Amino acid sequence: MMKKRDLVAKHVTSRIEEVIFQILDKKIEYGDIVYCTKELQNVVFLEPPSYEIIQKYLADKKKGELDPPFRGDIKYKTLNGKFRSAPIACIVKISNGDYSAEYEFKGINYETVSKNKEILARQAGFRAERIKLDYSVLLRIYGNSQEEVDDFIT
Repeated sequence: MMKKRDLVAKHVTSRIEEVIFQILDKKIEYGDIVYCTKELQNVVFLEPPSYEIIQKYLADKKKGELDPPFRGDIKYKTLNGKFRSAPIACIVKISNGDYSAEYEFKGINYETVSKNKEILARQAGFRAERIKLDYSVLLRIYGNSQEEVDDFIT
């Protein structure tokens, strides 16, 4: 059984590779709105790490290094106008789909629970919207397919 530290390292490595290939395939470009796990909010993507840094990482990976270090941050602008940088693994491409599911949270700690579910959905790449009602919160999650949204929820 893998140690927790090894599982986290494996997850971070897969996130780095996923974002690298999204950048190389032009699925994430300058000006795109992406989710930043460092900020816990959507940000505007400005600049990826240099092409040389990406190529060195991929070459080291190809040589057989298990978890080569990635030395490069992305640059972004927060929605309130501040320019910042974060490790590449902190960026998540947001779904543009219109398929959705709605969930209503009531009872004890419904605001906290709905906020935590919203963060999880955004970290998984879904668009999420919280609507405060009188004594509950409605959470809408949007994805590229209804199956994708339903699979995330279950």
